[in-house]
Amino acid sequence: MTSFINKSQYSAVKGLKLTVIVDDSTSIDNPNLLGKHGLCFLIEAILNDKQVNLMVDTGPSSEVIQNNLKFLNVDLNKIDYIILTHGHYDHTGGLIEVLKQINKRIMILTHPKAFEPKFTFKPYLKFIGIPFKLSSIDEAGGIVICARNPINIANGIVTSGEIERRVEYEKVEDLWVIDDYKFQKDPLIDDQAVIINIENKGLVVILGCAHSGIINTLIHAQKVMNVNRVYAVIGGFHLIKANDERIKATLNDLSDFNLEFIGPCHCTGDKAIRMLSEFFGERCKQLKTGDIIQL
Repeated sequence: MTSFINKSQYSAVKGLKLTVIVDDSTSIDNPNLLGKHGLCFLIEAILNDKQVNLMVDTGPSSEVIQNNLKFLNVDLNKIDYIILTHGHYDHTGGLIEVLKQINKRIMILTHPKAFEPKFTFKPYLKFIGIPFKLSSIDEAGGIVICARNPINIANGIVTSGEIERRVEYEKVEDLWVIDDYKFQKDPLIDDQAVIINIENKGLVVILGCAHSGIINTLIHAQKVMNVNRVYAVIGGFHLIKANDERIKATLNDLSDFNLEFIGPCHCTGDKAIRMLSEFFGERCKQLKTGDIIQL
């Protein structure tokens, strides 16, 4: 896929702060916050001359994100961009509520396939796609920008675009979509990540669900940014239904990146989080609603 990003002009950000606005879990330190299956991050990245604020995904519902934004004292008008990592309800359900609280029109970056009707079987057909019409975003003040390839948000910050699938054991399973009026297996090509290059550290890769596979995503991030050093990976690793063989393969391949920080949450799954913690020790920390990470 052709990229319109000029890698030679990349500079690194000075640092970033990541706040978990919504996750499946909450900690006892934040009793007022709500946890629900879904994900939302606030990323505050410091550049040479300004700060860029990103909201990555918006959680599963307006009720959850409205509550947590209130108790975390987040000023939504400081957000510059919203990024939707893919088209599932648990990452998009709070979007309209967020837009209603922002007193400006704001760009929403995502993939064009994110808005296709998406389904799963649990144990019957269930709709899990974006729970509102595209027109509702425009009415609420959002400007939808859809692209298949990476988008350069600021120097050192890009969306991944479509992620190349290389790793044999990282497969998308049991998800369905209606595409071109056909009900078929969903390859989740709309799955994207956010990649941030931090000065003197390397790449921080922010995942939604990593439906493309966490190893595929990290390899793709290196290629997109033309940077080999991966400092941290944060988000949902989508190992919740993975067997021990796949989890162990993932651990071994992750170790090759020599990561300094691993922050699993959301769809990673309790077993995988436990195995990640045992394997990587203090470098791994499960993230929960309300957690703040400074990198």
